[in-house]
Amino acid sequence: MIEESSPPVDGSGSEDPFDEFFHSVYEDAVLYVTLRAPGLDAEDIVGEAFTAVLTHWDTVRNPHAYLYATLRNGISQRYKHSGRDALLHRLYAASRPPVTHPDPADVAQSDSVFQEVVSAVQQLPEGMRDVALLTLANYKPDEIADLLGVRRSTVTTQLTKANRRLRAILGTEPTQPRNVQGDR
Repeated sequence: MIEESSPPVDGSGSEDPFDEFFHSVYEDAVLYVTLRAPGLDAEDIVGEAFTAVLTHWDTVRNPHAYLYATLRNGISQRYKHSGRDALLHRLYAASRPPVTHPDPADVAQSDSVFQEVVSAVQQLPEGMRDVALLTLANYKPDEIADLLGVRRSTVTTQLTKANRRLRAILGTEPTQPRNVQGDR
């Protein structure tokens, strides 16, 4: 006799909480690794991180925070095992969009700007870099705080500091001056 099964709780085809978690954050995790460490095998790092989450599933209080901490550790381990200069060179080459007939002057300028930006982002402390990259991935401060296991105020402070440091490193100023108290 064949038993009828009840419909799944979520759209993933599973009632298992880990499966639901996996399906809800997998793409975001791959995007996070890709943005934070272009040139590395994002899916491999994400797969290892989800394995770690599954291994500790019953004891982890905040699976999102645990996942993102594991992703950061996986990225760090990959960087330790490869030369940073070689990796940045591959990162640069892999991220360039194909151009059919580039103007040599444009290529020289865009190469220079891209290398400056990559270098500037790499100079940010890890926490600032994480917040900046997640912001670029369109996460809201509350979501970033939850993912990283920090307070929202920490996220906004780190983002403000990252913005200031990048401006200082790159030598850029805001396009419009801020209103000083009394200016109207």
